[in-house]
Amino acid sequence: MGGPQFTLVDSRLSNSSRRRSGPSRENRGATASAIAPPRGRRTSAPFTRFGGFSFARSARRDNPRMTTLYLQMTEKLSAHWRANNNSYPQKFVLSPALRDTYLGDLRLLNNNVGKTVTMPVKHMGVPIEIDDASPGVMVAADGAEVALQ
Repeated sequence: MGGPQFTLVDSRLSNSSRRRSGPSRENRGATASAIAPPRGRRTSAPFTRFGGFSFARSARRDNPRMTTLYLQMTEKLSAHWRANNNSYPQKFVLSPALRDTYLGDLRLLNNNVGKTVTMPVKHMGVPIEIDDASPGVMVAADGAEVALQ
């Protein structure tokens, strides 16, 4: 067999001769952490879990469309607790229009969009009353009325 003889050569680079991406080993350290973004899940996310729906606390204050009646009532209740040694207010008084807004917020927060939601008797333990003449208030423990909006 007088033909030419060929030798099979592996064209892949071995581990020792592969080029590494990123900074060389000598330049690693502070420059690598400054260049590379952190890996894994963000631990400083601005979102908090609230009622099964994620809200950005700062976005809620900056964007009036993010603020719902449900959250306003909850924040007024929380402020009342802080100011009055954890005592509950007497009641929330809503107009029929605010009742419809509250029900829409409940649909959104509980992922019940398109489903029928019944009006709850209480909001976080505080009775809810519907009054045609009310602008929407929380009646504090001492009888003072605090506007919801």
